[in-house]
Amino acid sequence: MPNGSFQLLRVRQDLNLRHLEPESSALSTELRTLTIIKDNINYGVKIFWYFMRVTLQDDILLVNQEDLPSYKKGGSTVRNSYFWALKSIACYTSRDKDWEFDSEVWLALARMLLSFAQSGYLGDNETILEFNQDTPIPEVLRSVSTWL
Repeated sequence: MPNGSFQLLRVRQDLNLRHLEPESSALSTELRTLTIIKDNINYGVKIFWYFMRVTLQDDILLVNQEDLPSYKKGGSTVRNSYFWALKSIACYTSRDKDWEFDSEVWLALARMLLSFAQSGYLGDNETILEFNQDTPIPEVLRSVSTWL
C-alpha cells in the first residue's frame, strides 16, 4: 500500500470518517493536511497530523528535532520516561538538533516505540516513524513505520 493511502486510511480511522468514501482526496505530507471531497462538499479541510519524521544516512537513523519528545520538569511521568528512554539508546543527542540512532539499536528502538504505543499514554504521532516514500525502510523498523 503506498504511503499516502496508508496515511489517508489512518487519518480517516482516527477521525471516524470510515463512512466517507471520497470521490477524491488530496494528501499533502509537506503541509500535513488532508482534504476529502465527496459530492462536491469539502470535508476535513486542513486536518493536521504528523508522525516522527526520520531520514536514513549511512545506517544512521535521524529523528527530526521538531518531532522529538521534550523533557518537562514536573511533567508527565510517561512522557519524561519516554524522553529519557529514547535519549539513552541514541548515539547522538543535542538540543535543537536531530537525534541519531545507529543500526545496532534499531531493534531496541522498535520495541521501545511499540511498548510506549501499546501503553495507551502516547499517540501514534509520537511512536510511529515517518520515512520519505523513496527511502527503503529497514526490516527491523517496519512495524513502527508509516508503511510496510
